Amino acid sequence: MKSSHASCLWLVDKVVYDAAIDRRDEAEYQSEQIAVLNELYRVTKAGGSLFYNHKIRWVRGRLIHPYEWVSKSRWILRQEIIWHRKIAANLRGWRFWQVDERIYWLYKPPFWEPTKLSVPSSLVAGLSCHMLASLISLRWGRNSVEGAA
Repeated sequence: MKSSHASCLWLVDKVVYDAAIDRRDEAEYQSEQIAVLNELYRVTKAGGSLFYNHKIRWVRGRLIHPYEWVSKSRWILRQEIIWHRKIAANLRGWRFWQVDERIYWLYKPPFWEPTKLSVPSSLVAGLSCHMLASLISLRWGRNSVEGAA
């Protein structure tokens, strides 16, 4: 009978690809992810959502968090959900085995692209507190301005 450690080695060193290349330069990988996210943003209706799943990655001993490229996309991050998968024993001696993944709830706001939104300061100066609170409510949602009026 094989030990549990030996039976799990296929996870680490037995993966073989016929035609796909699973290694990319980090900058190229992140650029591709941003391009895919931005294309999905383009075809999503205003007010729509996307759930994007990705693990934290390790490259040459450096932790790379998916937020590094998610934040550079056109999407608004609504929530980061941490999915604890409850799998795998800790087999590595140099760090704990990853048993979680990130699920990003990304949102495309209605009416405008928030990263492009700008309001002239001369206009803001003439707004009442109630009107300014209404603008903030449109941009960030009603819950962010409770009691602001």
